[in-house]
Amino acid sequence: MELIIGYTFFFFSILLLGTISGIFSERAGIVNIAINGFMVFGAAMYSIFSVIFTDTFEITNIW
Repeated sequence: MELIIGYTFFFFSILLLGTISGIFSERAGIVNIAINGFMVFGAAMYSIFSVIFTDTFEITNIW
């Protein structure tokens, strides 16, 4: 149960950062409707880079 709560807060904090960035950009007068797309694209690029990086340097466990 504690693990589920920990993961929930971890993933919620990522969505919270996206929400806060949307609020700040809207308050500045810039309507950015692609914040979720940026987050998904960044996650995809991170996944691709991590696979390439671990295969290139033969890293089996990064933690």
